[in-house]
Amino acid sequence: PEDIRPRRDQPFYHLLAESDDESYVAYVSQGNLVADPKGGPIDHPTLPQLFEQFKDDWTGDPEIQAAAKANDLDNFMIVFARKFMNVVLQRMDANADIFKAILDDDAFARDLQNSYGRDVYRELSDSREPGEE
Repeated sequence: PEDIRPRRDQPFYHLLAESDDESYVAYVSQGNLVADPKGGPIDHPTLPQLFEQFKDDWTGDPEIQAAAKANDLDNFMIVFARKFMNVVLQRMDANADIFKAILDDDAFARDLQNSYGRDVYRELSDSREPGEE
């Protein structure tokens, strides 16, 4: 309902969350963030997947590739340190833009939902067992 939705004029974040029963990823407004009272280590099944995307960016970078081939680890890390945060910031900016567009543009969100809904349906309905509806 419109009256309980968070304001759109605040930052939103992907949150690696868990309940007593499951782990999940939530998209949370800044106003709804609450500190983890346990303060323990991050142990979430999505974490490796999240950072694999970063790793793909780093391993695909021609400058990082050349530095790995031409240097020992210590010298390589000088180049990697410079590139590390660039990738993190690029991913953050790209994700912020797309999620802002989805949240701010109802028509865009509807088109995206319809497009992915059709794709997911096609993929899953083609893999149904014989006799399933």
